[in-house]
Amino acid sequence: LLSDTVARIGLHPLTSQLITTAARHYSDSGAQFLQQIADFIGREAAHSEPTGRHKRLLDRCVAALRSSVLIGLHSRRIAATVMAQAGLVEDVLEQLSIIATIQDAHRETGHVPRGGSSQYLGGGREGENPLLRQVTRPRANADVDFQVYTLQNAAKVLPIQRISPMQRVALSNSLADLGLRSDGWTAASAAATLIRLGGIEDAI
Repeated sequence: LLSDTVARIGLHPLTSQLITTAARHYSDSGAQFLQQIADFIGREAAHSEPTGRHKRLLDRCVAALRSSVLIGLHSRRIAATVMAQAGLVEDVLEQLSIIATIQDAHRETGHVPRGGSSQYLGGGREGENPLLRQVTRPRANADVDFQVYTLQNAAKVLPIQRISPMQRVALSNSLADLGLRSDGWTAASAAATLIRLGGIEDAI
């Protein structure tokens, strides 16, 4: 993969240019490319201490996402995940707020994103539990479910040991609030992530 090659090479005038313009020029595909680089860094960090080279590369991916105009919900979800990997809790919550604003605008204008509900899962239903595909969920709120899934993705890669208790509480409060605004399936899913974040009381 090109992303693995770039991650192995590290920052170089050519790779830096590629990273900087990826999301700006290629929208969702560009954001996905940046996430793949971040995923590579995460896999490397799982086996050894993160190097300064990897940190600089991840910071460049974050900067590229911050400076790009991300229109799609999928791109915003990716941005939240990459920023979480860098330990940027406030940025994650900001992306969540922007996602909610975009969803509100869609509802007010009657706009349905291209691909319908698949937009919420990045062009497919890969993020959904296979069991839930077989269940009728009349009380589910697709917008809220997307926000919950965004926070869950972020929590999976978040370096918990590096964030402050206040940041952890902020994430937990946001997730707990969202978990109550859809159906029981969403609430149960949110509870599992709350336990990982240390928000056991909210999970209960």
